[in-house]
Amino acid sequence: MNYRKNINKGLQIGTQNNQGGEINNAGRDVIINKNTNGTSLQEFQSLLSQINSQLQTANLSASDKEDIEAIISQVLKQTQKDEPKKNLIVGPLTTAFELITQAAGAATSIATISQLVQKAVTFAQNLF
Repeated sequence: MNYRKNINKGLQIGTQNNQGGEINNAGRDVIINKNTNGTSLQEFQSLLSQINSQLQTANLSASDKEDIEAIISQVLKQTQKDEPKKNLIVGPLTTAFELITQAAGAATSIATISQLVQKAVTFAQNLF
């Protein structure tokens, strides 16, 4: 994922490698290429869609389903921003995971959703 920020500090050209990404500085524009460990934003958003699909048939209360759908919607909106905030993605996904794992009557569908949400948390930690 590339982020472009405009800075006004004169002409500088260089590359700096940092853990988790690379910073290229040329002139006034700084381009940050974040290491996403093979995870793309599209894959992450697709995973969120899978979670929403699985929710429809999950053995969860209507209230839990509604809460989790709201969380996924909030996370999707955050991923569409120019500079998504990691804590506004990972935190809510962790909450969704906790809601699912605490749900009574853990059926196979809940186990599947739980795995998908756990995968989304890991993706988000690497992606953002």
